[in-house]
Amino acid sequence: FIWQEILDENLVVEMQDDDANIIVLSYESNNQLFSKQFVEAMIDELSKMYIDYKTQQARRTLSFLEERADSVFVELKNSSLENNVKVSHLSYIGDAEIHDSVNIGAGTITCNYDGVNKHKTTIGKRSFIGSNTSLIAPINIGNDANIAAGSSISKDVDSNSLAITRAPIKFISNWSKKIKKTNKEEEKCVE
Repeated sequence: FIWQEILDENLVVEMQDDDANIIVLSYESNNQLFSKQFVEAMIDELSKMYIDYKTQQARRTLSFLEERADSVFVELKNSSLENNVKVSHLSYIGDAEIHDSVNIGAGTITCNYDGVNKHKTTIGKRSFIGSNTSLIAPINIGNDANIAAGSSISKDVDSNSLAITRAPIKFISNWSKKIKKTNKEEEKCVE
């Protein structure tokens, strides 16, 4: 790079704002033409580097999406997914570490925020998480573990085990008759 060839204490490069990625360049020299050309060349070089960086970032994102074409409408936040991980549609995976060959069913969420702090979910290798599961962090799911669909899991799950939560099913006869409004009640609402 051109600026590496010029070792001069008159060159100042500083980050003005980390969030906005603003870099301030200044170069003082008795030769104003050289200073101007040097700073322009440096801006050119930094622009090319930034474009290359953004292009590589976009390629990685596209590659990730191509590999996981079945993962539509999935939100990943502060999470790492290793090889052969499948996350089905309408899932939220936040603050999670997911190891090799895990299958996460549709509608699964990691409940990572307790209202004050964010907590981590770890899922071991080859585990299967059934659809519509809530994993309430902090939680560790062992290797080769299985979580039944519709479960709400708030305790660690050992390797090679099945975790299932179910509320007993209740049938209430004639329920629809109790909640339906009669025509007279509907007429009162209109008035």
